[in-house]
Amino acid sequence: MRLFFLICLGVFSLSRISAQTDDRAAVIAVVDALFDGMRAADASVDTLFLPNATLKTVFRDKKDTPHLESGELKKFTEFVANETPGKADEKIWSYEVNIHADLATVWTEYTFYYDSNPSHCG
Repeated sequence: MRLFFLICLGVFSLSRISAQTDDRAAVIAVVDALFDGMRAADASVDTLFLPNATLKTVFRDKKDTPHLESGELKKFTEFVANETPGKADEKIWSYEVNIHADLATVWTEYTFYYDSNPSHCG
């Protein structure tokens, strides 16, 4: 399951560099909490999203045609809740965090493991 997450937080002024550092850490903490919850098979990960959040997946098929799919948060939460703890594990290798006003975007390098086997990366 490839996921791209938008986490909303606030920051704006360059004069608030220490606040930006704190906000960056807060954004990363939310991403980490999401994947810790996934590893723990904890369905309460849905509390980390806005109520009307949608999940988007971008991928290329075997013919190298790009696709954009939308997913429901409820289905993701059900996937997490029905897993055995530790079976679904997404390891994050780096974070690129950009914050503007109330929107934070996080790009990560990751490897997704299922049942301890590499499934996909991005």
